[in-house]
Amino acid sequence: MAAEMNIRYGNEMMKMDIATGNISRPSIGMKSSGEWRVVGAVRFNNFGNIVAHAYLADIVAGNLSGQWQYKNGKQKWHVFDFDHGTFRTWGNPKHSIY
Repeated sequence: MAAEMNIRYGNEMMKMDIATGNISRPSIGMKSSGEWRVVGAVRFNNFGNIVAHAYLADIVAGNLSGQWQYKNGKQKWHVFDFDHGTFRTWGNPKHSIY
């Protein structure tokens, strides 16, 4: 079995393969298909513009540990993923990878 990290997305726990970023959802029995993966994370300014990028390697290395939300609880870093051919940025609910 490959090494994994946990993804907390609201109240749901998902798994991410650290080598590929592939995501699985054990709570519903969804195994990784390779079609949905974490690419990295982005941070926005107050105007909605991306001001910082973090790559998958940064997440795996723990560089964003404890930084996913601001002290007021608002999401600081947003997961950037690739899902069946489309790049997406996660919004709500709160999420983190550890």
